[in-house]
Amino acid sequence: MIHQYDDIQLARILKEAAEAGARQALERIVPSQKMSLREVYRYFKLRGHKQSLADRFIEQGILQGQRIGTGKNSKIVYSEADIVLALRSKEAANFFIN
Repeated sequence: MIHQYDDIQLARILKEAAEAGARQALERIVPSQKMSLREVYRYFKLRGHKQSLADRFIEQGILQGQRIGTGKNSKIVYSEADIVLALRSKEAANFFIN
């Protein structure tokens, strides 16, 4: 059976495959460092990305924080491995789309 995909579907499939493989590789190689939202913003800025990109990743559920503690004011931390994966996936998607 032959499947036909348009460019957007193909880019999405490749992005998902790259994310899965990269996540597994990163978990084996890099211990997952946790960082606060402020540190996430700094991480993005140091790599030439805007704060709004981090906000968009969080809003879309690409980056998911974990609350440290049970209180509503407890700190939310994000995994550095997830951040690296999100940025790499964005770059790969841009490559295939453009």
